[in-house]
Parts: sequence; C-alpha cells; structure tokens
Amino acid sequence: RILDLFCYVGGWAAAAHKEGAREVVGVDSSAAALGFARRNAPGASFLEANAFDYLREAFDRRERFDGIVLDPPPFVRAKEDLAKGLRGYKELNLRALGMLSPGGWLFTASCSQRVFPETFTACVREAAADAGRSVRLIQVVS
Repeated sequence: RILDLFCYVGGWAAAAHKEGAREVVGVDSSAAALGFARRNAPGASFLEANAFDYLREAFDRRERFDGIVLDPPPFVRAKEDLAKGLRGYKELNLRALGMLSPGGWLFTASCSQRVFPETFTACVREAAADAGRSVRLIQVVS
C-alpha cells in the first residue's frame, strides 16, 4: 500500500503501480494536476484534498501504508519563512511516520532552496524521534 502526497501529475504513483503495488493512493489539492495523474497512473486512486488535512484524518483513522511519498511544493520561499516551513515539514514527516507500517519506506523531499540538506535531515530525524520511530537514511539527493 503506497501513499503519494502532493502527487501532482502522479509520477510516483505511476511508478509504484508499475512496480506492483497492490494499492496506490495519490492526494493533491489541484484538480487539474489530478486529471493528468489519473491518465498517468490509471490503476491508482486519487483524491483532491489538502495533504495536511488528509494526513490528519488518515492518521486518526489509523491507516497504515508500506510506503509514503512526501514531495510537497516549497514551504520556504524567503528567509523569514524558514521556521514556519520547517514546522510544516516536521508535521508532515511526523504524521507520515506514524502511519508507516513497520519496515516501511518513507520518501521525503524538500524543494525549498533555503532549506539545506543537513537542516532537512535534522528536521526528519526530530520528527522520527517525536513519533517514536527509528529511521535509517538511505540516500540524500541535492
């Protein structure tokens, strides 16, 4: 079971479905993007929703996923947005880690050029500690 948050046009969802995921759920707030996603990954389910709201509700329902993709738009566009953006990244990762099945994979990203890789990694590790989960960093791409 794979969750693709901020799925945009469904690239991650299409890849997961092609590789044999039994269920793929994509979430994005853009109806136009989801139209493309449905064409790109016809075997996946897509929901038009705010990703934060979806995560809160799915977390409360105790949903579990074997893989979760977090690929949001930039949360930090200016230096003064850094603290707020890091809180957003932490909340996403904290809730996602709480929904990840044991041994599951979290693919998490920040395209905010003002968030350096070591800062983002520290944010994810802090979220993992708060979620009571151990994580292993496999790869950083910058």
